[in-house]
Amino acid sequence: MLTDNAGKRPLASLGDGAEVAILAWRPGWAGTTQYRVRATDSGLEGWLPVGNLRSTEAAISSAPTAPPPPAVRPATLRVGESRRRFGQRLG
Repeated sequence: MLTDNAGKRPLASLGDGAEVAILAWRPGWAGTTQYRVRATDSGLEGWLPVGNLRSTEAAISSAPTAPPPPAVRPATLRVGESRRRFGQRLG
């Protein structure tokens, strides 16, 4: 049931599963939060208690995966270089 700003006077009734767009919200305690909604099919507007809303069951695509790391060519040694780590002593 959609209500007026005060939440007292009923304005209209939406069918179960009606799709709505949330326009605003008023915080509350213990389930008294209210949402200003507009029905997408009829354009009806009013306030609904949080308990009358539920999320859609739209499929959400999986998280994108990172592309594989680029192929790294092995480092080539120049004449006079060695494969020792930086700071590693010869020997």
